[in-house]
Amino acid sequence: MGGFSHGRNEAAFIQGVCAIVSKGNWRTLWIPHVSDRFTTSNVHQILLQLSADTALSWNFFKWAQSLPHYHHSLPTDFTMVHLLTRSRRFQEARNLLQKFAFKGFLSSPTVLGALLSGHGDQDSNSQILSWLVFIYSRSNKTQDAIQILELMKARGLKLDPHACSALLSALAKARLTATAWNVYNDILRMGLVANVHILNVMIHVCFKSGDTEKAEKLVSEMDGKVKGNMDFAWKLRNKMLESGLVLDQFTYKALIHGFCKVQELDEAKEVLLDMLDAGFAPNYSTYSWLVDSYCSLNNVEAVLSIPDEIAHRGLSVDKSLYRALIRRLCKRGLVDFAQKALNKMLEKGLLGDSLVYGNLAYAYLSTGKQIVACQILNEMVKKQLMITAKVYKSLCASLANDRGILDFLWSHAIERGLIARNVYKLIQEAKLSSQNDTLNVSSPF
Repeated sequence: MGGFSHGRNEAAFIQGVCAIVSKGNWRTLWIPHVSDRFTTSNVHQILLQLSADTALSWNFFKWAQSLPHYHHSLPTDFTMVHLLTRSRRFQEARNLLQKFAFKGFLSSPTVLGALLSGHGDQDSNSQILSWLVFIYSRSNKTQDAIQILELMKARGLKLDPHACSALLSALAKARLTATAWNVYNDILRMGLVANVHILNVMIHVCFKSGDTEKAEKLVSEMDGKVKGNMDFAWKLRNKMLESGLVLDQFTYKALIHGFCKVQELDEAKEVLLDMLDAGFAPNYSTYSWLVDSYCSLNNVEAVLSIPDEIAHRGLSVDKSLYRALIRRLCKRGLVDFAQKALNKMLEKGLLGDSLVYGNLAYAYLSTGKQIVACQILNEMVKKQLMITAKVYKSLCASLANDRGILDFLWSHAIERGLIARNVYKLIQEAKLSSQNDTLNVSSPF
């Protein structure tokens, strides 16, 4: 009977407090025989009773926190976070969560599961648990974060991309690359679409583990996403640099490629300069994207200014840069500009090699300037620049669309003794293969 009476009195007390709070009579709550009765249990119930008005619940929560004898329990804290989240008062909810995230074994699946059982709003639960994943990841408590991720999977909750990036970054930093891949695959199965930031983190994971094949696939995927969202990508790059995160060569290449695709060439060039400044050497493909983009805007002169801009930044300009520009200009049939690039290269004391002169000779032949092409080949003879197997294969790979011009080039090169014996053998094998292919084509008659 006494228990029933106490229960009835407790319920009446809760209803009375709710009425007082609703009317704004906060002074009444400070009366000693009232304030002394507050416990974690009835405060929790009062919050639930006031939940229709989040502002009122929040004010009462903060007021109760000021009581000398009282401290909020984990269920009370969690309920308040839930109410704030449901009302989209995210900043206040997250700040409160941060205060008790490391108390009372919150990351334990048993504890957290019990707390979630009283709240059925999946969207709010997803948001709160995503914040916890982020908080634990930033504190390098990756095991706690993964425990929460497992709980989210079991309950069909959605992980926020920002939290996912934080967790993957923490795993990459700790060199737990296998775990990072497991988490990445899990979040994809959970229905999360990897954004540019997540892909960038996974590229870092590949960089840590030396898995270039996976990295290249991620770069390709990143290019597609970056293409339509370069403002975000640029902000992301700046944020990464400001936070001290070192970009790798795959990230630089993906950004350059993306900016070139949307023809934001000043930004692409800025990333190129950053890439060189970071000690990475852009390859032929990277320079080709810039050359092609400038050409599509009828601004070929800008291509010739790239070496000067690199030098102006205080970075060294080497033969590989000019070689890449000349090769691409020749590929596009812009032989006059390619010749200008060579002249600039020679003025800087950089010597051309067989690949540079071979591309120029091809370009002159393809534009009908056979005399100039022969002069280029004669220059190769003077400089004793032989067409090696490596140069031969490179020219064949990049200029394969016009076998006739290439065969003409090889013929002139053979006459001048520029072809090594092993290369001559490759040329003969290619001719024999071509003849066999022709014979094997079935007659249309």
